[in-house]
Amino acid sequence: MMQTNVIEIAADEDEGRAARTFQRYDLVEVAVVDESTRLVGVLTIDDIVDVIHEEATEDIQRLAGVGDED
Repeated sequence: MMQTNVIEIAADEDEGRAARTFQRYDLVEVAVVDESTRLVGVLTIDDIVDVIHEEATEDIQRLAGVGDED
């Protein structure tokens, strides 16, 4: 059987948005495609766990008034 509703992430997608896609669809890995929908890589849950950890650290620092000032 062929699955017709393939989930993919654009190569220029925001990391946080990609993490939410993983969460929404309960993914383990997902294809990363360019603007021509050509496969350019694969994101795994390990990659996304790192992103979630970084974003949580940034959020906690922001709440505490500590962190990078832009």
